[in-house]
Amino acid sequence: FFVISGFVLSYKPTKQIRAGQYEALLDTLASSVFRRGLRLYLPVAAGTFLSMLIAYMGWYRELPESSTDALPPNFDNFSDHFWHWRNHMVGISWPFQEVTPNTPYGPPYNGHLWTIPIEYYGSIVVYGMVLGFSRCQALVRLVAFACVAMATLHYERWDLFLFLSGALLAETSLMNVNEEDFDFEYQSEKRKWWSGLLAMYLGDISYALYIVHGPVLFTVGTWFMDTFGQVDGTGPWIIAFTGAALFNTIISVWVADLFWRGVDAKSVDLAKWFAGKCWRKD
Repeated sequence: FFVISGFVLSYKPTKQIRAGQYEALLDTLASSVFRRGLRLYLPVAAGTFLSMLIAYMGWYRELPESSTDALPPNFDNFSDHFWHWRNHMVGISWPFQEVTPNTPYGPPYNGHLWTIPIEYYGSIVVYGMVLGFSRCQALVRLVAFACVAMATLHYERWDLFLFLSGALLAETSLMNVNEEDFDFEYQSEKRKWWSGLLAMYLGDISYALYIVHGPVLFTVGTWFMDTFGQVDGTGPWIIAFTGAALFNTIISVWVADLFWRGVDAKSVDLAKWFAGKCWRKD
């Protein structure tokens, strides 16, 4: 996840560096840094608020004793729910989370979102590294990124190591494109496959799916297993489990699609609009 983020975040600015488009590079980095917080946290605020409403309605189902997941608390009134949610939104919005020894903060309204503060922090580090070494030769950039990545691993910042590894992969992928003996036909076929409609759609809803799959799992998914999974014998249990996985996947993708169209895509548009309003007109 973090490797892919490092790759995606650095690919366009690295491509601009290699093309000598330094003015465009500055615009790209300035826009990316300015909008990154809004891009990440607007959907998270909406998703965790919906999770708070689900908890208030009592729709979360009790988890098995063996589960390591946690559900949101269930207070007596909406006000307590709201302020509890608000306090944890402030907590998850702080990007300087402690990750050593592998104990990042997980918000109670969706524990899977422990990655978001790390994602924000890692994004800014990648942008800063790209800008700092933008005037260097490609080989110098590679060595610098590799050295910093190894230093972060030495100091147990495994998160930054993964981000910078993704940035290294972006640099090397662009270097490979310029090789004269590159197999363009093979790459063309790969691009054709990965740029297909299904892959593009899954890419569009990926962030929404990440945000909503937990609440879906702990409501609809657990309901399905509680209703149809209480069977005897290994065979019937496997059938029930497979049915629950399929059912939960379908519902998760459907809810993610709704969340993407109603929240995520609009958050992107809002961040662009806000940046446009704040940007200086030259």
